[in-house]
Amino acid sequence: MQPKLSVIIPCYNVGKYLPRLLDSILIQTYDNVEIVCVDDGSTDNTKEVIDIYESRFLEKGYEYICVSQKNAGVCTAINKGLQYIRGKYLVWPDGDDWYEDENVFFDAITALEQDDKSSCVRFFPKIVDENTGSKRNIYYTGKNKECCIFEDVLLSTSNIWLPAGSHVIRVSTLFKYYKDKKIFSSRFIGQNIQLLLPVTCNSNTKILKGIRYNILERKGSHHRMRKSFNTMLNNLLDAQNMICKTLDCIYDLDKIEKKNLKYKIKERYYTIIMKRSFSSFHIITGFKYYLKKKVLK
Repeated sequence: MQPKLSVIIPCYNVGKYLPRLLDSILIQTYDNVEIVCVDDGSTDNTKEVIDIYESRFLEKGYEYICVSQKNAGVCTAINKGLQYIRGKYLVWPDGDDWYEDENVFFDAITALEQDDKSSCVRFFPKIVDENTGSKRNIYYTGKNKECCIFEDVLLSTSNIWLPAGSHVIRVSTLFKYYKDKKIFSSRFIGQNIQLLLPVTCNSNTKILKGIRYNILERKGSHHRMRKSFNTMLNNLLDAQNMICKTLDCIYDLDKIEKKNLKYKIKERYYTIIMKRSFSSFHIITGFKYYLKKKVLK
Protein backbone atom coordinates (compact mmCIF):
# COMPACT_ATOMS: atom_id res chain seq x y z
CA MET A 1 0.00 0.00 0.00
CA GLN A 2 1.21 3.50 -0.79
CA PRO A 3 2.38 5.58 2.19
CA LYS A 4 -0.13 8.20 3.23
CA LEU A 5 0.30 11.87 2.32
CA SER A 6 -1.30 14.37 4.70
CA VAL A 7 -2.43 17.72 3.29
CA ILE A 8 -3.11 20.49 5.83
CA ILE A 9 -4.95 23.49 4.36
CA PRO A 10 -5.20 26.52 6.69
CA CYS A 11 -8.15 28.58 5.44
CA TYR A 12 -9.12 32.14 6.22
CA ASN A 13 -11.59 33.96 3.95
CA VAL A 14 -10.54 32.05 0.84
CA GLY A 15 -13.99 30.89 -0.22
CA LYS A 16 -13.50 32.53 -3.62
CA TYR A 17 -10.23 30.71 -4.27
CA LEU A 18 -10.41 27.43 -2.36
CA PRO A 19 -12.32 25.44 -5.03
CA ARG A 20 -9.39 25.80 -7.44
CA LEU A 21 -6.97 24.32 -4.91
CA LEU A 22 -9.33 21.51 -3.93
CA ASP A 23 -10.00 20.69 -7.60
CA SER A 24 -6.25 20.50 -8.24
CA ILE A 25 -5.97 17.98 -5.40
CA LEU A 26 -8.95 15.95 -6.60
CA ILE A 27 -7.22 15.23 -9.93
CA GLN A 28 -4.02 13.94 -8.32
CA THR A 29 -2.95 10.47 -9.44
CA TYR A 30 -1.64 9.55 -5.99
CA ASP A 31 -4.16 7.38 -4.14
CA ASN A 32 -3.41 7.49 -0.41
CA VAL A 33 -4.15 11.06 0.70
CA GLU A 34 -5.82 12.63 3.71
CA ILE A 35 -7.01 16.24 3.65
CA VAL A 36 -7.27 18.33 6.82
CA CYS A 37 -9.01 21.66 6.17
CA VAL A 38 -8.73 24.07 9.10
CA ASP A 39 -11.15 27.00 8.92
CA ASP A 40 -9.47 29.79 10.88
CA GLY A 41 -12.61 31.70 11.83
CA SER A 42 -13.51 32.79 8.30
CA THR A 43 -16.26 35.37 7.84
CA ASP A 44 -17.00 34.53 4.20
CA ASN A 45 -18.23 31.25 2.67
CA THR A 46 -15.00 29.30 3.28
CA LYS A 47 -16.67 26.84 5.67
CA GLU A 48 -19.47 26.17 3.18
CA VAL A 49 -16.94 25.43 0.43
CA ILE A 50 -15.06 23.04 2.71
CA ASP A 51 -18.29 21.19 3.52
CA ILE A 52 -19.39 20.98 -0.13
CA TYR A 53 -16.17 19.21 -1.14
CA GLU A 54 -16.37 16.53 1.55
CA SER A 55 -18.45 14.12 -0.56
CA ARG A 56 -16.21 14.62 -3.59
CA PHE A 57 -13.07 13.66 -1.70
CA LEU A 58 -14.74 10.70 -0.01
CA GLU A 59 -15.94 9.49 -3.41
CA LYS A 60 -12.36 9.63 -4.69
CA GLY A 61 -11.23 7.58 -1.70
CA TYR A 62 -9.39 10.37 0.09
CA GLU A 63 -9.87 10.93 3.80
CA TYR A 64 -11.32 14.37 4.49
CA ILE A 65 -11.28 16.09 7.86
CA CYS A 66 -12.93 19.47 8.50
CA VAL A 67 -11.86 21.45 11.57
CA SER A 68 -12.95 24.92 12.70
CA GLN A 69 -11.37 27.31 15.19
CA LYS A 70 -11.67 30.94 16.24
CA ASN A 71 -9.41 33.18 14.20
CA ALA A 72 -5.92 32.75 15.60
CA GLY A 73 -3.59 32.89 12.60
CA VAL A 74 -1.92 30.45 10.24
CA CYS A 75 0.53 28.96 12.75
CA THR A 76 -2.28 28.01 15.12
CA ALA A 77 -4.27 26.56 12.21
CA ILE A 78 -1.25 24.45 11.22
CA ASN A 79 -0.92 23.25 14.82
CA LYS A 80 -4.58 22.27 14.82
CA GLY A 81 -4.04 20.26 11.66
CA LEU A 82 -0.89 18.58 12.98
CA GLN A 83 -2.93 16.99 15.76
CA TYR A 84 -5.03 15.13 13.17
CA ILE A 85 -2.56 13.93 10.56
CA ARG A 86 -1.59 10.27 10.25
CA GLY A 87 0.49 10.42 7.09
CA LYS A 88 4.12 9.53 6.51
CA TYR A 89 4.52 12.73 4.50
CA LEU A 90 3.10 16.25 4.78
CA VAL A 91 2.34 19.19 2.52
CA TRP A 92 0.54 22.41 3.52
CA PRO A 93 -0.67 24.58 0.60
CA ASP A 94 -2.21 28.02 1.02
CA GLY A 95 -5.93 28.12 0.37
CA ASP A 96 -5.62 30.59 -2.51
CA ASP A 97 -2.86 28.71 -4.37
CA TRP A 98 -3.19 25.53 -6.45
CA TYR A 99 -1.22 22.69 -8.04
CA GLU A 100 -0.16 22.81 -11.66
CA ASP A 101 -0.27 19.13 -12.62
CA GLU A 102 -1.90 15.92 -11.46
CA ASN A 103 1.31 13.97 -10.81
CA VAL A 104 3.04 16.23 -8.31
CA PHE A 105 2.03 14.22 -5.22
CA PHE A 106 2.99 10.93 -6.89
CA ASP A 107 6.36 12.25 -8.04
CA ALA A 108 7.17 13.83 -4.67
CA ILE A 109 6.37 10.70 -2.65
CA THR A 110 8.22 8.49 -5.13
CA ALA A 111 11.34 10.65 -4.79
CA LEU A 112 11.27 10.41 -0.99
CA GLU A 113 10.53 6.68 -0.97
CA GLN A 114 13.55 6.06 -3.20
CA ASP A 115 15.94 8.00 -0.94
CA ASP A 116 15.61 7.52 2.81
CA LYS A 117 18.39 10.08 3.37
CA SER A 118 16.10 12.82 2.12
CA SER A 119 13.34 14.31 4.26
CA CYS A 120 12.10 17.01 1.89
CA VAL A 121 11.09 17.45 -1.73
CA ARG A 122 11.00 20.91 -3.29
CA PHE A 123 9.44 21.85 -6.62
CA PHE A 124 9.21 25.07 -8.56
CA PRO A 125 6.31 27.54 -8.35
CA LYS A 126 4.78 30.02 -10.73
CA ILE A 127 3.48 33.38 -9.49
CA VAL A 128 0.18 34.52 -10.99
CA ASP A 129 -0.93 38.13 -10.52
CA GLU A 130 -4.64 38.19 -9.77
CA ASN A 131 -5.17 41.68 -11.22
CA THR A 132 -3.15 41.51 -14.43
CA GLY A 133 -3.02 37.77 -15.06
CA SER A 134 0.72 38.02 -15.64
CA LYS A 135 2.76 34.93 -14.80
CA ARG A 136 6.38 34.39 -13.91
CA ASN A 137 8.15 31.14 -13.22
CA ILE A 138 10.44 30.90 -10.22
CA TYR A 139 13.59 28.82 -10.14
CA TYR A 140 15.63 28.63 -6.98
CA THR A 141 19.19 29.94 -7.03
CA GLY A 142 20.43 28.40 -3.77
CA LYS A 143 23.95 27.01 -3.95
CA ASN A 144 23.02 23.58 -2.62
CA LYS A 145 19.69 23.19 -4.32
CA GLU A 146 20.27 19.52 -5.14
CA CYS A 147 21.21 18.33 -1.65
CA CYS A 148 21.10 20.23 1.65
CA ILE A 149 19.02 23.42 1.53
CA PHE A 150 19.21 24.19 5.25
CA GLU A 151 21.06 27.50 4.95
CA ASP A 152 18.96 28.38 1.92
CA VAL A 153 15.85 28.01 4.10
CA LEU A 154 17.47 29.74 7.07
CA LEU A 155 18.96 32.73 5.26
CA SER A 156 16.66 32.89 2.20
CA THR A 157 19.54 32.55 -0.24
CA SER A 158 17.14 31.55 -3.04
CA ASN A 159 15.27 34.20 -4.98
CA ILE A 160 11.82 33.66 -3.44
CA TRP A 161 10.18 33.29 -0.07
CA LEU A 162 9.38 29.73 0.97
CA PRO A 163 6.09 28.83 -0.74
CA ALA A 164 3.87 26.75 1.53
CA GLY A 165 2.64 24.19 -0.98
CA SER A 166 5.85 23.57 -2.91
CA HIS A 167 7.53 21.36 -0.30
CA VAL A 168 6.67 17.84 0.83
CA ILE A 169 8.34 16.72 4.06
CA ARG A 170 8.84 13.53 6.05
CA VAL A 171 6.62 13.66 9.15
CA SER A 172 8.84 11.46 11.34
CA THR A 173 11.71 13.93 10.90
CA LEU A 174 9.46 16.87 11.75
CA PHE A 175 8.10 15.26 14.92
CA LYS A 176 11.59 14.25 15.97
CA TYR A 177 12.08 17.92 16.84
CA TYR A 178 8.47 18.92 17.61
CA LYS A 179 7.58 16.09 19.96
CA ASP A 180 4.33 17.75 21.03
CA LYS A 181 3.38 18.13 17.35
CA LYS A 182 3.27 21.92 17.59
CA ILE A 183 5.22 24.76 16.04
CA PHE A 184 5.45 28.16 17.73
CA SER A 185 2.18 30.08 17.52
CA SER A 186 2.65 33.60 16.23
CA ARG A 187 0.65 36.21 14.37
CA PHE A 188 3.76 36.60 12.26
CA ILE A 189 3.54 34.36 9.22
CA GLY A 190 6.37 31.96 10.01
CA GLN A 191 4.92 28.50 9.63
CA ASN A 192 6.88 27.57 6.52
CA ILE A 193 10.34 28.14 7.94
CA GLN A 194 9.35 26.46 11.21
CA LEU A 195 8.26 23.34 9.35
CA LEU A 196 11.20 23.31 6.95
CA LEU A 197 14.20 24.13 9.15
CA PRO A 198 14.16 20.93 11.25
CA VAL A 199 13.65 18.59 8.29
CA THR A 200 16.36 20.20 6.16
CA CYS A 201 19.02 20.52 8.86
CA ASN A 202 20.50 17.02 8.71
CA SER A 203 18.76 15.64 5.63
CA ASN A 204 18.99 16.06 1.89
CA THR A 205 16.30 17.66 -0.25
CA LYS A 206 15.18 16.32 -3.61
CA ILE A 207 14.27 18.72 -6.42
CA LEU A 208 11.48 17.95 -8.88
CA LYS A 209 11.78 19.37 -12.38
CA GLY A 210 9.22 21.67 -13.90
CA ILE A 211 6.61 24.09 -12.58
CA ARG A 212 4.34 22.22 -10.19
CA TYR A 213 2.66 24.88 -8.02
CA ASN A 214 0.85 28.18 -8.61
CA ILE A 215 1.05 31.09 -6.17
CA LEU A 216 -1.72 33.65 -6.45
CA GLU A 217 -0.41 37.14 -5.85
CA ARG A 218 -3.37 39.17 -4.71
CA LYS A 219 -4.20 42.29 -2.78
CA GLY A 220 -4.83 41.28 0.80
CA SER A 221 -2.68 38.14 0.83
CA HIS A 222 -1.26 37.96 4.34
CA HIS A 223 2.38 37.66 3.24
CA ARG A 224 2.19 40.41 0.61
CA MET A 225 0.35 43.22 2.40
CA ARG A 226 2.11 46.54 2.89
CA LYS A 227 2.58 47.45 6.52
CA SER A 228 3.39 50.61 8.42
CA PHE A 229 7.05 51.10 9.20
CA ASN A 230 6.65 50.24 12.89
CA THR A 231 4.59 47.16 12.05
CA MET A 232 7.25 46.11 9.58
CA LEU A 233 9.92 46.46 12.27
CA ASN A 234 7.90 44.42 14.73
CA ASN A 235 7.23 41.71 12.16
CA LEU A 236 10.90 41.45 11.23
CA LEU A 237 11.96 41.21 14.85
CA ASP A 238 9.27 38.62 15.52
CA ALA A 239 10.52 36.66 12.52
CA GLN A 240 14.10 36.80 13.73
CA ASN A 241 13.17 35.66 17.24
CA MET A 242 10.96 32.88 15.90
CA ILE A 243 13.79 31.57 13.71
CA CYS A 244 16.19 31.56 16.65
CA LYS A 245 13.63 29.68 18.76
CA THR A 246 13.22 27.16 15.95
CA LEU A 247 16.98 26.64 15.84
CA ASP A 248 16.87 25.89 19.57
CA CYS A 249 14.48 23.01 18.83
CA ILE A 250 17.10 21.33 16.67
CA TYR A 251 18.80 19.68 19.63
CA ASP A 252 21.40 17.77 17.60
CA LEU A 253 22.76 20.89 15.88
CA ASP A 254 26.29 21.71 17.04
CA LYS A 255 26.20 24.47 19.69
CA ILE A 256 28.94 26.55 18.10
CA GLU A 257 27.33 26.25 14.68
CA LYS A 258 23.96 27.19 16.18
CA LYS A 259 25.46 30.28 17.79
CA ASN A 260 27.07 31.32 14.49
CA LEU A 261 23.81 30.78 12.61
CA LYS A 262 21.91 32.92 15.10
CA TYR A 263 24.40 35.73 14.58
CA LYS A 264 23.99 35.42 10.80
CA ILE A 265 20.22 35.68 11.25
CA LYS A 266 20.48 38.79 13.41
CA GLU A 267 22.95 40.34 10.98
CA ARG A 268 20.65 39.58 8.06
CA TYR A 269 17.60 41.14 9.71
CA TYR A 270 19.59 44.20 10.69
CA THR A 271 20.50 44.62 7.01
CA ILE A 272 16.89 44.12 5.91
CA ILE A 273 15.66 46.81 8.30
CA MET A 274 18.26 49.27 7.07
CA LYS A 275 17.36 48.60 3.43
CA ARG A 276 13.66 49.04 4.08
CA SER A 277 14.20 52.27 5.96
CA PHE A 278 13.64 54.37 2.85
CA SER A 279 14.03 57.83 4.41
CA SER A 280 16.62 59.36 6.70
CA PHE A 281 13.99 59.56 9.45
CA HIS A 282 13.18 55.90 9.07
CA ILE A 283 16.87 54.99 9.04
CA ILE A 284 17.38 56.72 12.38
CA THR A 285 14.14 55.31 13.77
CA GLY A 286 14.94 51.81 12.61
CA PHE A 287 18.48 51.90 13.98
CA LYS A 288 17.35 53.17 17.39
CA TYR A 289 14.54 50.62 17.47
CA TYR A 290 16.93 47.82 16.66
CA LEU A 291 19.38 48.87 19.36
CA LYS A 292 16.57 49.29 21.87
CA LYS A 293 15.50 45.73 21.28
CA LYS A 294 19.13 44.66 21.74
CA VAL A 295 18.96 42.46 18.70
CA LEU A 296 22.65 42.44 17.85
CA LYS A 297 24.27 41.04 20.96
